[in-house]
Amino acid sequence: MEITSQLEPRRRRSDWFATGTRSDVRTWLRGLAVAIVALAVVEVAIRHGVPARSGAAAADSPGWLHSAAMGAPAILLFVRAAHGSGRAAASRLAWFALAIGVLIRAGATLLEHHVDGAEVIGVSDLAMMSSYVALAIGVAMLTQRHGHEGLRSVRLDGMITVLSLGAAGSALWFDAILEVSGDPLVVLVALAYPLFDVALLVLVLSGLAPHRYRPTVSLSLLSLGVVGLTVADSIHLQNVAVGALGSELWLQDAWLIGSVLFGIASWAPTEPLAVRPDEANAGISAVPIVFALLAIAVLGVGIDNDVNVFASLLALAAVSLVILRTALTVHELRHTNEISILARTDELTSLTNRRGFLEGLDRLLDVSPGRLAVMVLDLDGFKDVNDSLGHHAGDTLLQLVADRFRACVGTASLLARLGGDEFGVVSVVNDQSMALALAGALRNTLDEPFVVEGVTVRVGASFGVALYPSHGKTRSAVLRCADVAMYDAKRSQAGIAVYRPTIDFNTRDHLQLLTDFRRAIDEQHLTLHYQPKVNLHDGLIIGSEALVRWQHPTRGLLFPDVFVPVAERAGMIPALTRTVLAQAISYHAERFPDLSVSVNISHRDLVDDGLPVYIGDLLDIYRFSAAQLTLEITETALANDPFRAARAITNLRSAGIKISIDDFGVGYSSMARLLELPVDEVKIDKSFVIAMQQDRRAVAIIKSTVELAKALDLHVVAEGIENLEVFKEIARAGVHVAQGYFVSRALTGDDFANFLGSCLPGGATAADTLQMSAANYAPETKPYLPQGRVG
Repeated sequence: MEITSQLEPRRRRSDWFATGTRSDVRTWLRGLAVAIVALAVVEVAIRHGVPARSGAAAADSPGWLHSAAMGAPAILLFVRAAHGSGRAAASRLAWFALAIGVLIRAGATLLEHHVDGAEVIGVSDLAMMSSYVALAIGVAMLTQRHGHEGLRSVRLDGMITVLSLGAAGSALWFDAILEVSGDPLVVLVALAYPLFDVALLVLVLSGLAPHRYRPTVSLSLLSLGVVGLTVADSIHLQNVAVGALGSELWLQDAWLIGSVLFGIASWAPTEPLAVRPDEANAGISAVPIVFALLAIAVLGVGIDNDVNVFASLLALAAVSLVILRTALTVHELRHTNEISILARTDELTSLTNRRGFLEGLDRLLDVSPGRLAVMVLDLDGFKDVNDSLGHHAGDTLLQLVADRFRACVGTASLLARLGGDEFGVVSVVNDQSMALALAGALRNTLDEPFVVEGVTVRVGASFGVALYPSHGKTRSAVLRCADVAMYDAKRSQAGIAVYRPTIDFNTRDHLQLLTDFRRAIDEQHLTLHYQPKVNLHDGLIIGSEALVRWQHPTRGLLFPDVFVPVAERAGMIPALTRTVLAQAISYHAERFPDLSVSVNISHRDLVDDGLPVYIGDLLDIYRFSAAQLTLEITETALANDPFRAARAITNLRSAGIKISIDDFGVGYSSMARLLELPVDEVKIDKSFVIAMQQDRRAVAIIKSTVELAKALDLHVVAEGIENLEVFKEIARAGVHVAQGYFVSRALTGDDFANFLGSCLPGGATAADTLQMSAANYAPETKPYLPQGRVG
């Protein structure tokens, strides 16, 4: 025997029936069901005279054969009770009770044929009445196992239905049956049958209420069986009223079909049918209203007509239950409203929660005729408080923040806690400035520190603002825009940011741009432009900065600010950097090997352990001097991972490659870092250069930077030089190298070669350069090309 077969648990015999995995069991059950149905068909045929019978056999066979056909379905029910798939004992007991009920009904029909004879009521009626007890127990155990609170109202509806039908039936048939039979007991028994049937049907329907009236195949068959009994017993009631008890062959058929359906239901599937719940609910909810009106109608008719007391009492009982049902409905509505409010309220802060916020936003979007400002804000510094002082302190801080926000916005805006330390605000605004004013007011509420468990703490917030309908025309769209803006505010540390499409990397256009960019990398569609760099001491063009461009097939020439963020988010910066390095080194090695070239790299490149090897291979392949290559690194890139950045810079510098700190003065650099890193030059951020003519403090910063660089034996490069006055100023400040529109725009490879070919032999001197007329500088039309030629 295999090990797996030994480990497999032995299947109990009862499981064979539950799972139906054994074909012989399935075949046996199907055969039994077919035999029971066949027996019922034969019994009906014999009782209706098909084929024709004569003599005593035809008269006697319906008695015992009808009883046998009525009782045979109990076999299926007993088998289900003994070997069914229901794990709960209640499920098996329910089928057992139904089996007993079916057997009792079969016995009652036998008593009717052989004991009662022509009696209108007799022992058979007593047995038939007791069968309803067993059937009710079985149906109740199958359908009423829920502790659902809503069942109370459904059960009341069922009682109202039974009492109202009883009142109507008594009003219609009580006097007629009493006149025919002369016995009130006959009336009560005749009325009891259909009312008991209705009670069974109510039990089934009330059990479906928690499932939004989506019946299973099993319960559907059970319900059809009960409906058959109800119809047959109602017709029997009419026959008793008119004294026509001799023509009930078809009613016996209905009773028989009901029993057969009970048996088949025990083995039918238990998966819910594909019924639309809303439609089912709508129909069921109208039932108690209809029957309440029926009870009232019986009482109304009794005012002017002689309606028997029994009918009036039943109608009064039904109306009393209607009043009780109305009171229960009011209570349930109040309770439902309270639950609804709690479901939309944040437990900690008592603000609206995310669910209430989304529903409130939907309402405002539907009714607001103008603009809406949707804000999403996230607390800055909350995690530090939560981690340091504990979650209880964090909860207290959130409550204090919520109180300040609530006092700020009042009732004019929808304020919610969306989860964690994130809040949302929706307000009707006239324009963007009004939205920004509200965001600023909320942010100002955080200026004062909070005292949490005796500790003074400060938190800030990053606000993302989106406007409806400008930024989005649906709830999900405008919320997404607010989220994008919030992360932009957090990333830029601006505090408040309004949504801009340029910062949204999850739009359809950006996804398409990413796809196109991947293709551009793979197919080498990126190109480089070269911005000349001039040495201010001798006026010579000493090199260029390689700036990447993308000639998009449909969108034209794209600059890095469009596609670099896309590459950043897609993790394609290393591939982009390697493409730029390969093109820049090959171009300069082939055409201007004596000129240096600068290439920008990012923090992702600094943690790319393969980059130094890749650059070394390029230098070897193109025979380009490492001293002619400068890598420009921003201060922010150095701050992201200073240890790995320092290691990468050291490795690159040891290979002879020069290192430049780009955008110096606006990032996170310190004087100590310049001492720690093997840096060759600093490149002053252009914001200081542009401000030189308006702010003398910018001049002082540049001069101090030059003095510092000289003390550390570093070269200083200035970028962003756009006119002659700034050019002269930086030269007087002692800057070594300059670049900018005044010297030249970034040029294509061919234009860069033409630019160099226009220089004077021996190179343009600093004196020549300083004498250039500002009139020759026209950045809006073309780059300035100095006259002369490099020797």
